[in-house]
Formats: sequence, structure tokens, C-alpha cells
Amino acid sequence: MKRFFAVFALCLLGTAYAGTDVPFEARIDTFAVASDCSPACVNLDITGVGQARQAGRVTIDGPSQVSFITGVQTGESTMTAADGSTLFFEFEGSFVLGQNATFFGSWTAVSGTGRFKGVSGGGTYEGTATLGNPAGDPGTLHIEGRLNNPGKR
Repeated sequence: MKRFFAVFALCLLGTAYAGTDVPFEARIDTFAVASDCSPACVNLDITGVGQARQAGRVTIDGPSQVSFITGVQTGESTMTAADGSTLFFEFEGSFVLGQNATFFGSWTAVSGTGRFKGVSGGGTYEGTATLGNPAGDPGTLHIEGRLNNPGKR
């Protein structure tokens, strides 16, 4: 009988920790305001509002830099959920200028608060931006990936 309870307890523990790696996806309408950092690059202040799995309505805010020489985009962003939980992530990828800008790359979760406290993970991102508006450029951002331990305290 003791052996049964030991096996049962181990199964429960395995179940309690199973599934801590969850899919994450967000679709965000963005707005970027550009400023020159040199003739060969541009700084972007990117804000946005959208919906995210594991978070509901979210906002993002963070800086990005694009090198016109290498086509590389780097940056960091804070995603804030409606309950005030935050997910801080860094990203790096490619930025392609055309009639509109397209961008894509990878992101890594760095830290978080609330439901994102102790989180790790990452994934990919892609999006577009309409260029040429002096007040700022609207766009879309799609983020996919996995988060490990969201909300685990």
C-alpha cells in the first residue's frame, strides 16, 4: 500500500510540473517614431496595442535600432498585460526596406513581473511597417514562441 501511495505521489508531482512550457503568441498594431543615430542607421521608438495568448490585451513599448549597412534590427521591449504583469524581451533580426518595411527575427524573454515572474523562453517575430509618415509609421507585429514557467512563483 505504501508503494502505491509513493507511485501516486510521484505521478502527481510529475503532473504538477508538466505543461509549464506553454505556447505564446501576440498580434500587435504598432506605431514607430524614427530618429537618426547616424547616416547609416535609425533609432525607432516602438509602441503598440494588441492581444496575446497568456496575457489578453497587451501594450508594448521599447527602443529598436536598424543598421542600413547590415540590415540588422536589434532592440528590447516591455509587454504589459491588462493586469499590470510585464514581460521584458530582447530581439534581433533583419529589416528589409521596400515600398514598406518588413522585419523578422528571434526574441528571447529576459525577465517579467506578475504572471511573467521567473519566465524564460523565446521564439520568432515578423511584421511590416508603412513608411513615410513624418508623425510616425503604423505597422503590425506578430510574435510566436514558447514561455517556460509563466506565473510560477
